[in-house]
Amino acid sequence: MPGDEIQGGLVGLALRAVSEGLSANAWDRQLREAGAGVRRQVALRIYSQAKALAAEYGQEPTRPLDRAPTPDEMRSWPTRSTEGVLQTVSLFYRERVTGNIIQRFYNVKTEQGLTRQEAVQRAIDAHAVAAARYEQELVGAFHTGTALMVPYQVA
Repeated sequence: MPGDEIQGGLVGLALRAVSEGLSANAWDRQLREAGAGVRRQVALRIYSQAKALAAEYGQEPTRPLDRAPTPDEMRSWPTRSTEGVLQTVSLFYRERVTGNIIQRFYNVKTEQGLTRQEAVQRAIDAHAVAAARYEQELVGAFHTGTALMVPYQVA
């Protein structure tokens, strides 16, 4: 299927279409011409999710996967005592029975942070058993944010 070799699968292709200004219908036509074999309703749902992802997270889902987030790309998150880096991954699954697109979130907490690809892979691995059990097919996985956890002092 087209897109398997591209970051994010079908959602990744839809993200690219959104950034290029393509409409959902134009993107659906591209998929059909490429022989993707995706039902129109599913394609439109995936496009809608990609558009929402782009609006909410900006450039983060399309940043290079082989790099860890830089301090400039992290937001500070005050905590009582915990230190480290918290990376958030969004996973998109298509339910095989209903065709619905489901978004799941997964947080990866480490001392120094991981590359985006490592964080995404941990999220995919963590949800693999549940996805198989509930007959869900992964259609996209994206690194959506990083927080630097900083303990604060109470006066």
